[in-house]
Amino acid sequence: RPGRLTRNYLDGQRARYVPPFRMFLLASLLFFLTVFTVGDEFGWFDGWKFDPQGQAEKSMSLTTPASRDAAGQAGGETAAADLFADILLPDGSVDRDALHALIRDQADEAATPEDIEMSYKTADRAATVYENQDRFGARLRQWAPRFSLLFLPVFSLLLTFLYVWHRKIYLYDHLIAGLHFQTFLYLLGTTLLLVAAVVPQSADWLILGGFLVIIAYLYRMLRVTYRSGRVMSALRTTVLLIIGMILLAKLALGLVILSFLLT
Repeated sequence: RPGRLTRNYLDGQRARYVPPFRMFLLASLLFFLTVFTVGDEFGWFDGWKFDPQGQAEKSMSLTTPASRDAAGQAGGETAAADLFADILLPDGSVDRDALHALIRDQADEAATPEDIEMSYKTADRAATVYENQDRFGARLRQWAPRFSLLFLPVFSLLLTFLYVWHRKIYLYDHLIAGLHFQTFLYLLGTTLLLVAAVVPQSADWLILGGFLVIIAYLYRMLRVTYRSGRVMSALRTTVLLIIGMILLAKLALGLVILSFLLT
């Protein structure tokens, strides 16, 4: 009964329910213990590496007629790979001098010395991330629990924005709804991970099924919690999913990269 727990809690019927934040912490702990255990078993956090030179070799080896028809797209990938080849050293590190020279060559004529210096610093940080990308999986493990706490206020603010014209709905209501929704996501994710560990060949179907369940749950939650109509609930569900997934990806990537720059 999606949304009923949230609606009852907001209406004051709280005695028989676990406090939202406590339930959220318990569900998140269970989820991360499961994902790290299963991830270690299947090696999900190992070998995260982007190899532009290897990709270039694969692209250049495609010489069939079908591949030549896609030469325009492959040409862009090859050009990008050539740039990497110019600045990468044999040991896989980035040649900072060559990188700075590339920045100077491609700098706009109106760029000031301060602009170029800022570009140097940004490029050096990106190079540091590239050189340590084999630790992406470990950093993702390290930052994922913190990220989950950070996404909660973001999701609650999205709800606040979507219901900004409703006078009797407050930020506290959106926070409780966000806690309950993320708790559901953790419980669903834990269940899917356990099933995937037992039946690995079902992973693709589990991902699709989980996504459909999330859509249905979020739609019903909005209808029951906020007592909104079918059309507006469907529109808000679409907006939340699209913006939420974009923010989720950017937030996760940003936190992982930030962890490299801070250490």
